[in-house]
Amino acid sequence: MADYCTLAELKARIGKTFTVDDTVLTAYITAASRTIDRLCRRPDGFVALITATARTYTGSGKAWQRIDECVEITKVEAK
Repeated sequence: MADYCTLAELKARIGKTFTVDDTVLTAYITAASRTIDRLCRRPDGFVALITATARTYTGSGKAWQRIDECVEITKVEAK
């Protein structure tokens, strides 16, 4: 599973340039990422797939439709 930020992103955010604590910071990043996954009940995480995929959903007959999480929607069709 991927972490939700990189060591470089964390260090830039907190203004840290030294490398002495990199191992500890990397462990914190991984621990925080897995805690988010566990609390949100997402064992596979929230990291999006690299490739786009088409999905088809059976309609609910209502004015709205529940779908899986997504990063971007480029096209919606209805019959």
